[in-house]
Amino acid sequence: MSAPRLRRLAADYESVRTEFSGHPHVHVEPLGPHRPPEAYRVVFRVRGLRLNGNQPEPVDEHHVEIRLPLGYPREKPLCTPLTPLFHPNVRDYYCIQDHWAAGQSLVDTIAKIADMIQFRVYNPASPLDALAARWASQNANLFPLGNVTLGTPEVQITIGGRAAPPAALPAAAPVVMPTPAAWPSAELSEVHEPESEASDDVLLVSLRRDG
Repeated sequence: MSAPRLRRLAADYESVRTEFSGHPHVHVEPLGPHRPPEAYRVVFRVRGLRLNGNQPEPVDEHHVEIRLPLGYPREKPLCTPLTPLFHPNVRDYYCIQDHWAAGQSLVDTIAKIADMIQFRVYNPASPLDALAARWASQNANLFPLGNVTLGTPEVQITIGGRAAPPAALPAAAPVVMPTPAAWPSAELSEVHEPESEASDDVLLVSLRRDG
């Protein structure tokens, strides 16, 4: 393993432990015997959707495996859903291309996945799941599903040459969810899946509520 890659993996490992140790909405478990690890299992306790027949229903726990490939950090992490998620940009993997660059930390990647699960970030125009994209376009008034923000940067204000303490960010307004029975159904018969998976190249950030 190259020295730069080892340093990056070690920095990610320490930052993840610092940021998410004891966190109420995220549990991060390193995989494999080596430290720093090259893979993690992450449990998100945030509001998302899964498909039950043709009925989207809320679910509040989601498991994701994140693997850091040999080309990391030049190559993006591989983020695989281990539990079902109904989302335009998630199928066999999370489409994170536009949310990741070599300078982004693993903490940033985990925060973006949490945003995707909550429909704080989605792009129905470039879907991996055509059914979810159609449904999301027709029901955009329901989003975002949650108001949990992870990895919020500190805000510093310099006064008279000295940095003031980080300013507190206002809490996001609560989102009132309809009961499962009130969710519009997703008509499977009306949607044709694309012949090939969409590219990662165009993932749009929308409906963010960052405080």
